[in-house]
Amino acid sequence: MTVNRAVAMTEAGESKAALELLDGLDAAALADYTPYLVARSEVLHRRGDAAAARPLLERALASSQHAAERQFLRGVLTSRYPDSAPETGGD
Repeated sequence: MTVNRAVAMTEAGESKAALELLDGLDAAALADYTPYLVARSEVLHRRGDAAAARPLLERALASSQHAAERQFLRGVLTSRYPDSAPETGGD
C-alpha cells in the first residue's frame, strides 16, 4: 500500500512527500521488488535526479519476472537514457 500511495502522491505533484514516504521503507527488504524500484526511480526522475533514478530502473528491469513488464521498462529506460542498450532477453 505504501508504494501505491507514493505513486499517487507523485502523480499529484507531491514528489518530495512521496520520496520521504519511500525513504521510510526498508530498502534492503525491497531491493528486488520491482514496483518499489520503479516507483522510487520515477520519483527521483521527476525530481531531476537521473543519476539515482537510472540504476533503480535498470535493477527493476533485471528483477522483473514478466515479459510485458520488461518490455515496458526497456522502453522507459531507452527513452530516458538513449545510450542504454539493455539486453533483449528474448522477450
